[in-house]
Amino acid sequence: MDSKLSSRRHYPSINWLQSYSLYKDTLGPWYTKKMGKEWNESNKEAMKILQEEEKLQELVQLVGSDALPEKEQITLEVARLLREFFLQQNAFHKTDAYCSLEKTKDILQTILWIGEKSYDTLEKGVRARDIVALESKNKISEAKFEEDYQTVLKNVKKIVEADLKKLIENI
Repeated sequence: MDSKLSSRRHYPSINWLQSYSLYKDTLGPWYTKKMGKEWNESNKEAMKILQEEEKLQELVQLVGSDALPEKEQITLEVARLLREFFLQQNAFHKTDAYCSLEKTKDILQTILWIGEKSYDTLEKGVRARDIVALESKNKISEAKFEEDYQTVLKNVKKIVEADLKKLIENI
């Protein structure tokens, strides 16, 4: 358990960078069989983003996130989405207290998709602050609390894609 996460009311308060499982290698083939090859790849990508965020946090405390290069600002935003909408759970909510592997996979892949689209939009000349400011990506939180999460995730993708397209058009 991580006291810093607990004080920020992030539950479960397990530090994803310091925690480890002795079963990861043993269960890897099972996850690949049940969830597909992309499951392990998505987990690695998410972990890479969270590790990068940890490194960047020291700089953010010194100079603020606006002083970071724009790509790193996007990385921080994707890490926030991972922390708040993927890793954090509400044990008192009947739908969010338990999450199936399929739902877990779909939410994770949607967050990574948002990250990928955000980086692509940045490369097309849109400012990071405009991408970070989009509220539409936060609608992914609704998927955590809905039985029909797939419809929510599809709608989030449509809205985010449309919003990013508008940003590109307005350059």
